[in-house]
This record gives sequence, structure tokens and C-alpha cells, in this order.
Amino acid sequence: MSDAPKRVLIVDDDPEITDVLSDYFKGKTGFTIETAATAEAGVAAARRVRPDLVLLDLEMPGLGGMEGLKQLRRTIGEVPVLIVSGTMDLAAPSDAMKHGALAFIPKPFNFQYIDHLVALALDQKS
Repeated sequence: MSDAPKRVLIVDDDPEITDVLSDYFKGKTGFTIETAATAEAGVAAARRVRPDLVLLDLEMPGLGGMEGLKQLRRTIGEVPVLIVSGTMDLAAPSDAMKHGALAFIPKPFNFQYIDHLVALALDQKS
């Protein structure tokens, strides 16, 4: 990983999840955090900040995470997207990966698993 901070965009309508993930990344060296509470706001933030990594919830009001994922792909290309969701839809993980997500992280999440996937995503990007 280069010395430049990695820009992480967290898109989730649950402020508790956003806060927990933001605090987690802020506690690590080398990350700057941007958050959005809707998929629409996430796509707009992605255009503005050009993140190195996106963590995206699927179940949000309005546009919804799956459509947000598709728009992110059209907007920012091949930036790694990790789906962080509590959805009970068993098809959601494979559907998300078909649309370009790198991996699916179920809620409640395991921080060791997140560390592993973040390292994998950022290594693939560099």
C-alpha cells in the first residue's frame, strides 16, 4: 500500500453502522472516510471523492443498494465494493457479485473478516 491515505466510502442508512465502521477505519493509520446515508448520496460522493474502496449496504430506502452498486460501477468503474448487509435474501450475495461487488460481509460483521477483505481489495486495486 502506498503512503497516501486510502479513501473509504461507507454507504449505509443506519447511522450506528456508519459510526462503527467510520470509527473502526479512523482508528487505523492510512484511511480517510466519507459516508453517505443513501445509495444516491453514495454515488454522488463517489463522483466527488473517487474512493479507493466502497462499503455498501443493500437494504436502503430509495434507490437501494443493488441499483446503487450498478450506478457505482457506471460512475467509478472498477473500484472495489464490499457489500455489508444484514439482508436475509439468500440470492443477494451472488447477485451483488454478478454486478461487480468483490465480496459480501454479513451483519453483524466480524472485523477480522473486514480487515482481510479490505487488504485483499486494496491489494487488487494497486
